[in-house]
Amino acid sequence: MNKKLVSTFIALTILTSMAATGCSNKNNQKETTQSTTPIEYNEPGTFPIVKEKQEISIVAPDTAYILDLNTNDFTKWFEEKTNIKVNYEQIPEESFKEKKNLMLATGNLPDAFMMGGFSKEDEVNYGQQGIIIPLNDLIEKYGYYTKQVFEQQEQLPAAVTAPDGNIYSLPRINECYHCMYSGKAWINQDWLDKLGLKYPETTDELVEVLRAFKTQDPNGNDKQDEVGIIGSTDGWNANPIDFLMNSFVYNDYGKRLGVKDGKIYFSPLTDEWREGLKFVNELMEEGLIEATSLTQPMQEMTALANSEDPVIGVGIGATPNDTIGSEALGRFKMYQPLSPLEGPNGVRTTITSPGGIYSGHFVITSAAKNPELIFKWVDSLYNPEVTMCSNYGIEGQEWEVAPEGYVGLDGNPAKWAKILKPETTGEKNTAMPNVALVNLTADVRAGEAIDPNDEMAPYKGEAMLFSATRDYYEPYAQEEYLPSSMYMLPEELDGFAQLQTQILDYVKESMGAFATGTRDINDDAEWEKYKKELEALNVARYLEVHQAAFDRTK
Repeated sequence: MNKKLVSTFIALTILTSMAATGCSNKNNQKETTQSTTPIEYNEPGTFPIVKEKQEISIVAPDTAYILDLNTNDFTKWFEEKTNIKVNYEQIPEESFKEKKNLMLATGNLPDAFMMGGFSKEDEVNYGQQGIIIPLNDLIEKYGYYTKQVFEQQEQLPAAVTAPDGNIYSLPRINECYHCMYSGKAWINQDWLDKLGLKYPETTDELVEVLRAFKTQDPNGNDKQDEVGIIGSTDGWNANPIDFLMNSFVYNDYGKRLGVKDGKIYFSPLTDEWREGLKFVNELMEEGLIEATSLTQPMQEMTALANSEDPVIGVGIGATPNDTIGSEALGRFKMYQPLSPLEGPNGVRTTITSPGGIYSGHFVITSAAKNPELIFKWVDSLYNPEVTMCSNYGIEGQEWEVAPEGYVGLDGNPAKWAKILKPETTGEKNTAMPNVALVNLTADVRAGEAIDPNDEMAPYKGEAMLFSATRDYYEPYAQEEYLPSSMYMLPEELDGFAQLQTQILDYVKESMGAFATGTRDINDDAEWEKYKKELEALNVARYLEVHQAAFDRTK
C-alpha cells in the first residue's frame, strides 16, 4: 500500500460515522479471565474482534490529564467495539518507572504494558531475558493494521527491530511536526511594540531587549515586577540554559550529542559550550534570567504567567500554554515565538528530532496466556478511526468531519474539526492522548480545521505550534542528527545505563553551577577540572557506543 493510498484510506475512514456507546468499569485490579474454550475470532480488520467477551490486563501510567482509564469514554467505546474488556492497573506517573522495574524484576507481570517507556536498551535486556516476548510471528500472522503502518512508514520495521532481529515493542506513531523542533521560547511582542524595540535576532540584541523589559515598566503598572527570561524544572524543554546554548553549539537537551560529517561529538566538552555558559552566567548575574527557573516547577511558572498584570518577557517551553498565561486573560495574542538567537560566532541552531516513531510504547509480557488476543486488540488501535477516537475523543462528542470550506493547519482542505467547548483545566476522561497506541500521521494532524469564526484560533493550540515551528524553528534545524532508531548490542549495554546517567546528571548539575556562579566559568583551572571530571566518568566509552550504534543505523 503506497503512501497516497494510505492517506486516502485515512481520510475516508475518518468520514465514517461510528457508534459511541459502552459500559463503565471501575475495577482497577489486575485480572485476566481466560476462556475455557478456544477463542473464536472474526475476520481480520473487522469488529468485534472476538465473538465472546474476553478480558486482558494492562499496566499504564496514571497521568495528570486523564481521570481514569477504566471509566474513560474511549475505553468504554472500544470495549464495545472489540468485545474485549481491558482491566487497567494505573500507576502514578511519578512512581511508574520504579514500580514497573519492580514488576519486571519480581515477575509480578500484567499481560502487557502500555505507554511503558521501554528504552531500546530495555527492549534488548528484557527481551533476551524472556520477560517481554518477541512480536515478529504475531505481526506476520495477525498484524492487519500493523502491516499497513509498516508499509506506510519508511523507517519501519527497521526502527523497532533489535540487533537480534526481534521486534519487542510496537511503536506509537505520532508525526507531530512541532514536537520535532521542540526547543521553543515565547517573547512578549506587545512589550516590544510598546517600547519601540525590534524583534531580537542575535544574543546581543536579546540582552538589550531583556534590559528594557526589566527596567522600562512595559506592563504599565508602575511596579518593577517584570521578569526577563523564565522557565521551570519540569516543563517540556523549559530550561532557559538549554535554549540559549544553541546560539553557541548544538544542544539536544538530553544526550548532549551532536553529529558533524558523520562523527558524534559531546557538546559539553567543547569550548563553545563554555562560551555559552559564560553568556548565561552574565545574564543570571544581571538578573535577566530568573534564578527560580532552575528550581521552580512548571506549576509556579504558570501561576506567574497568570498574574493579574502580564509580567513575563520571555517564557521558555515547547508549548506556550504554561509560559504566557491563559487564553481567558488574552495573553496568547501578546506573544510571538522567539527563534534561536545567532551567537557571536554565527551559530544559530535548534533541537532537531524528526521521525515521529516512538518505540517501547507497548510490550506483551511472558505472563500473557493468550498473546494472540492481546496482539489483535493492540493491532486494532492503529485503525485510523480508532486512532482518532483514542487521541481526540468520540466522533460527534469531541470532534466532527470538518465543515466545507474549512482549511487545515497546513492550508489544505481540513479533514476534521474539534467541537468547541468551554475551556477547562485539569483531568479529562474523554480520550487517552499519549497513552493509547496510535497511528497519528502528519496528514491527520495537519488536517485539523482552523475555525474561521474564532479570531483567536491562529494564536493558540496546534495552529500556533504549527506556524511557529514552520516559520521560527525548522529553518534552523540540524542537517545531521541522531536518529531515534538506534539500538545497541547486548555487549555494549553492560554497565552503559549507569554510565550514561552519571555523565548526564553531572552535566546538568554543572550547567546550573556554572550558570549561577557556584562554579566560576571564567576560571581556566575550574574549567579544566570540570573537563577532567567528565572524562573520568568515561565519556570516551559513551561516545564510542553511540558512534557504533549510529554507524549500524546508517
